[in-house]
Formats: sequence, C-alpha cells, structure tokens
Amino acid sequence: MKQSLQRYNIVLYPPADVRRKAVLVSRKLREKKILFVLDDKTLIPHVTLYPVAFSQKDLPRVKALLKQIAAEAVPFQIISSTYRSDKGGYVNVGYKKSTRLHALQKQIITQVNQLLHARIKYAGNLRTNNMSMAEREAYKRYGYKHVGRSYYPHVTFTKFDTFRPTAFSGIPLERFSFKTDRIALCAMGEYGTCTGLIETFPVSKRK
Repeated sequence: MKQSLQRYNIVLYPPADVRRKAVLVSRKLREKKILFVLDDKTLIPHVTLYPVAFSQKDLPRVKALLKQIAAEAVPFQIISSTYRSDKGGYVNVGYKKSTRLHALQKQIITQVNQLLHARIKYAGNLRTNNMSMAEREAYKRYGYKHVGRSYYPHVTFTKFDTFRPTAFSGIPLERFSFKTDRIALCAMGEYGTCTGLIETFPVSKRK
C-alpha cells in the first residue's frame, strides 16, 4: 500500500533572541487583519532551506542525513537586510545572500533527493507564467522554485490576504542577523509555516 506523503520544512533555526523579535513584529502586525501570528511553539520563526514531502517511513533516514550534514558544516553569520512586502501578501525580513548559504542549501537539496530516490515532480498545478526558466526547472526537479540564484532567504512574520505595501508603517526596523548554528526539521503547515519542531541539528564543525 502506497504511503501518503507528509510535508516538512528543512530550515535554519534562529537563536531564541531572534525568534522573540520575530514574534513581537508578528504580534504588532496582528492589528492589521493578518492570517496568522507567530508564537514560537505552533508557528515557529525560521529561514527556509528546502520544503519537501516524503513518507513517514523515510523520516529516520532524513533525520540521520541532516544530522550528518550539520555536523560537517561550519557555523557562519547571516546578515539581515530590510523588511519586505510581496504581492502574495507575505511580509518578511530578508537576508543577504552568501556563498556559504547557497552551498548549504544546494548540499541539502542534492543529498535529500539522492537519499529518497524520488524528486517531487512538477504536477502542472502551479502557475509558471511568472517564473523564470531557472525557477521552472528547479520546481520540476525539486518541487521548490527558490533554488540557487532564485533563493531569497528570509523570516516570514505573517501573511495578509492582499498585497500591503505599507504593512510595516510605524514598525521600526530590527536587526535579525544571527550565527547559523542549528538546522531544524519542522512539520509544515499552511502558508509555508512551521507548525512543529521535529528535531534540531547542531552546526558544529570547527574551522
């Protein structure tokens, strides 16, 4: 009998002080009729590396792989940039791209797909007219379009039902930079949220 697929998100897990600040910004936005509010328990602040679906039976192998990848990675700093509101209604703080961040994402995507021997195929139900050719190809191969040059590292605070260009009016810009010392595997919910922390993996290799 074919097992159903569960949705997971492989993420960078920010330290407690950064998560607290993200929750506070999300709460401030609550007055503006948002679709969810971060709480760091059932809706966890995170930086997505790779959202992926696989069966429950594969969970132990994926966890073992992530533990190995994290143990062999050297912690590095990611630097926050500006707040952003996108046309889909999401509001977030972005991070500057870096060679090490791209390399980590590529390693995780490549090795998870090799481990599972089954990529998430493009099913034709996603609108691709606004995607670049690179994004379409990434989605067909990995089930995720934000890979490589298209990757936009960020922490999402919440989502509005429509584009809100003035969402951050009256909310001061905070610094959300942090040292990437933990990768996490989370259960994935609606709007790309992390609804439960399954396990964290220390990024622990020394230079």
